[in-house]
Amino acid sequence: MNAKIFVLTILAPICLQAGQVFTIYDEDKNLSRELITEYIEWAGPFIRQYPPRFQSEEHQKKIFASSLMILGDIKKIDPSQLEDAPLLADLAYILSMGHNIHMGTADLSKRFFERSLEIDPESQKANYLMGMFLAGTRKYQFDSIPYLEKALELGEVDAQFTLGLLAVNQGDRMRGLEMLKAYSKSHPDNDHVVKVIEAIEKEELEFRTSDSQVLELKVGKGGAKKPVISKPQASE
Repeated sequence: MNAKIFVLTILAPICLQAGQVFTIYDEDKNLSRELITEYIEWAGPFIRQYPPRFQSEEHQKKIFASSLMILGDIKKIDPSQLEDAPLLADLAYILSMGHNIHMGTADLSKRFFERSLEIDPESQKANYLMGMFLAGTRKYQFDSIPYLEKALELGEVDAQFTLGLLAVNQGDRMRGLEMLKAYSKSHPDNDHVVKVIEAIEKEELEFRTSDSQVLELKVGKGGAKKPVISKPQASE
C-alpha cells in the first residue's frame, strides 16, 4: 500500500475527532454557497498556497480532518451536472487547496475549473484561480498562461506577477522582467516583488519542483523557497 494512503487511512478517524464539522450541503441537501464560502474563509488562509501554514500541530489536525470531510463530499459530485459557474469555481478552488495538503485532488480541481469556464469563459475570478492553480503545479504550470492572460485582460492585475515569473521560467528573461517591473510599479509597497526582480537581474532566482508537484522558487543564494503564486484570490 502507498505510504501516504496508509497514513491517511490510519489517521483519518483520529483526526476527525479534532476537526470542525463542515459540510457543503444545507438542511435540504442542496449545495450551499454560504457553507462553501464559510469553509474557504476558515481554511483558505492556511492551505491556499504550498507549503501550508499551520498555527500548531493541533490546528493542522483540525484543518486536515475538516478538509477530509469537505473533499469527500465534493468528490461525489459530477461537475458536468452543475450549471452554476461561480459555484463550480468555488468547489474547484477547494479541491486546489486539497492538492496543497496532499489529498490528490489536482486533476479533479482542473475538471471543475474547466466546467466553470465552459459555462462562463469570461469570468475574471475563475480564469485567475484556474491559472494560479495550474501555475503552482509541475504537471500543468505552462497550461496556466492562457488563463492568466485572460484574467489580466479582464482586469485581474495580480495575474501579471505570475505571468512574469512563468516567462522567466520559460527562458524569456527580458519579457518576464518587463512584466514584473510593470507589476511592481503598480504595487510599490510589495517588497517580495522587488526581491524577485533583483534576484532575476543577479541571476539568483531558481525554480524548483517539490515532491508535492507544486512549483516553487528560491530567491537569492540560500534563500527560502516560495510558491510560484503570489496572491490566492482574485480581486472580485
